[in-house]
Amino acid sequence: MAQSLKNCESAGQHVWLGAGEPGNHAYLQQGGGNRSCSPDLSLWSTRNFQAFANPEDALRNGGLQYYREDPDVERCRRAHRNDMENIFPFLFLGAVYSLLEPSPAVARIHFFIFCVGRIVHTVAYLLQLRAPTRSVAYGVAQLPCFSMALQILLAAAPYW
Repeated sequence: MAQSLKNCESAGQHVWLGAGEPGNHAYLQQGGGNRSCSPDLSLWSTRNFQAFANPEDALRNGGLQYYREDPDVERCRRAHRNDMENIFPFLFLGAVYSLLEPSPAVARIHFFIFCVGRIVHTVAYLLQLRAPTRSVAYGVAQLPCFSMALQILLAAAPYW
């Protein structure tokens, strides 16, 4: 097991994460591949559909016939990328907003609305639900962001 980890690291391609056999767990691609350690759904869809974006990954996992784009894998990757594009700014706003010492109940409401909106948006994206569902979920998730940003600006305005 440790030898497998050492082989992966010495090849400069993957870092093994988890216990058990490396082939059954998440890997962190170090060279700009289609996998990372956090998107378990992306990893699952890549492995399940046997579609790899890089020829070296396909060779390692069954051959060049798996070097292709699968629509389901690509949809999962786009959903993950979309989540990251929205969650990181929210985390920044939430951290700054928390420094303003808001009411814990109001802060919880902001965070809850954002989380529910993003979960619904991601599910709508992955399950290809009708168009207004995803747009409405996105809008709902953005409301707390705008509210927090406005409160941050109002708190900072007297110091300008």
